[in-house]
Amino acid sequence: MTDTIRAILFAIEQNQIKMPDGKMLIFGAHAQDLCEHFPTADYMSYFAGDKGNTQTPQTYSTIIMLTPQQKDSVLFMLATCFAHLQAGGLLMVAASNDTGGKNLPAHLARFGCTTSDIYKHKCRVVWTTHPPESAAVDVYMQVGDIQQRADGLWTQAGVFCWDRPDKGSSLLKSYIPSDLTGHIADFGAGIGDLGLDVVQKNSDILSLTSIDHDSRALACAAKNLATLGTRHTLLWSDIGDITCTAQFDAIVMNPPFHDGKTIHFGLGEIFITKAATALKKKGCLYMVSNAQLAYERVLETHFTAWEELIRSNGFKIIKATR
Repeated sequence: MTDTIRAILFAIEQNQIKMPDGKMLIFGAHAQDLCEHFPTADYMSYFAGDKGNTQTPQTYSTIIMLTPQQKDSVLFMLATCFAHLQAGGLLMVAASNDTGGKNLPAHLARFGCTTSDIYKHKCRVVWTTHPPESAAVDVYMQVGDIQQRADGLWTQAGVFCWDRPDKGSSLLKSYIPSDLTGHIADFGAGIGDLGLDVVQKNSDILSLTSIDHDSRALACAAKNLATLGTRHTLLWSDIGDITCTAQFDAIVMNPPFHDGKTIHFGLGEIFITKAATALKKKGCLYMVSNAQLAYERVLETHFTAWEELIRSNGFKIIKATR
């Protein structure tokens, strides 16, 4: 159980918040974990592994929102909540102090809401039954919705590097060859900018599979790679959960190495191990990683050969052959 969930339960139990009768929605990452305490609630998340049990928009008497850190994404999610909250319904919003908890009252004030709040377990829980200003709901639905960034690619607030190209991926693009053929995969594809570069360089690619755990990112990737038509496949999944035989001729990836604010070396290891399983014999992996992350052991275990192509500006580019 996360500290945020502990704080929500404390706020309900100790502050005697009146929970309206009717349906409840839990919205955000780890929503399913909170549902253990509210078994009849619907839940919805953008993330694979917590896919939710509701996809149909409806109204709720209570909504509990577990917030992300990125401000525009928070405002978009709040607008989404208000769009599906019944008149006089209860909205509870929670975040840890180090991921924006202190800003929650100010965010709700943008919607004209008066709030109550409590601190517990280094988290802040804020709640309101005050009806929002409908104009504000419309504004922040637009601010956080899918949009084009400066380079013309489709993106959405809250996804990885949503407002700018990632430096590591940009470096990797310079070292992806122009003679790739066959079936290619992009592990942790994000909005699809790395995969787009690959197919633009390699006209003989038969198919591209974009895999990511964030459904918002994949919705953007679908738009950015729409010209591929049926040659492009989207897979909404955590990389660690995919089951695949040796089916790809090449894989490109920029694996994550943070879990929240904590460096998590194991995430990259999972990506590398799965890539080895998914590549055909003599298939190649092209990846970028933070220069301080030592993936040598896992590369030597799962690949026939590997080499570091360059180390620059805190990143390293690795090519590994199955």
